[in-house]
Amino acid sequence: MERVSKDHFGRASLRDEHTHRYQLAARAARGFVVDCACGIGYASELMAKQAEVESYLGIDPSDDAINYAINNYSGERIRFEYGTLERNSCSYSSVDTFLMFETLEHTTNPNDALKSVRNCLKQDGLLIGSVPSAEYEALCESIYGPNPFHKQRFTKEQITELLGRHFCSVRIFSMEFVLGSLFRRLGDEFASRAEIVPPVPPAGVFGIAGSIVFVAGSEERVEEALQKIGTQTIFLPSVPKAILDRDEVEPIRAAMQSMEAMIRERDVVIIEQRQLLDKRPTVTDAVRVMFSAVRASLQYRVGRALRKER
Repeated sequence: MERVSKDHFGRASLRDEHTHRYQLAARAARGFVVDCACGIGYASELMAKQAEVESYLGIDPSDDAINYAINNYSGERIRFEYGTLERNSCSYSSVDTFLMFETLEHTTNPNDALKSVRNCLKQDGLLIGSVPSAEYEALCESIYGPNPFHKQRFTKEQITELLGRHFCSVRIFSMEFVLGSLFRRLGDEFASRAEIVPPVPPAGVFGIAGSIVFVAGSEERVEEALQKIGTQTIFLPSVPKAILDRDEVEPIRAAMQSMEAMIRERDVVIIEQRQLLDKRPTVTDAVRVMFSAVRASLQYRVGRALRKER
């Protein structure tokens, strides 16, 4: 999925994968925040709630997305405009925090795009972003087919080297949206410690089955961000699987059942039509016999009438 629409917010599996990234980024964001590929603007409210965020600018290459964002999320500290990584209204050295989630893979020249971002950022500015891992791209392609919108693929080594051309300090993480079992102590609001058991990757899946998340900037700013985000493994819950099934799987199952019922009805109609076609020769023969009898009767009557006139 390339963009979260307002309809997708009813589907936790689509909504949470995107909002979780912003929840982490919000911990380290400050000052003037620019969010490239902001989509319909849903992250603006989360960012604007942060005490250290002074203003938010969302940019996106989709006019429809920007129009929706303007009409639904604009505010005193929140604004939106058309733009891309390479072409936007940000002046030189003006941005404190630059966000670019699942964006760099869409660019023709990632190096030029990062150069533009680096120019927008202040000397102590921070870049937080993500790209799908090359392994995840291959997995998705095997399931859904090629993605015509993605022009680049990145391994963790490739994205680290590319970011290192423009930033003094780079830290790399992985972020994978997975199902799991949450085991926690009851009686306390929060557990003081948590253990994350590394998952066993499914057959054929290796490496990062999700996104490569990166934090880049000056050494001081990156270290500050890591202190706020945390360097430990973090689990961000979505919804219970039963709720996920109720909201997403059940409607699909119901639709399939409805479609199967329509197919059964169609098959009944086809069988009835075939039976009518099978009876067609018999009916045709009967009509032919009847027509012959009527014609013979008419011929007899006409002939008899002619004989009387003579």
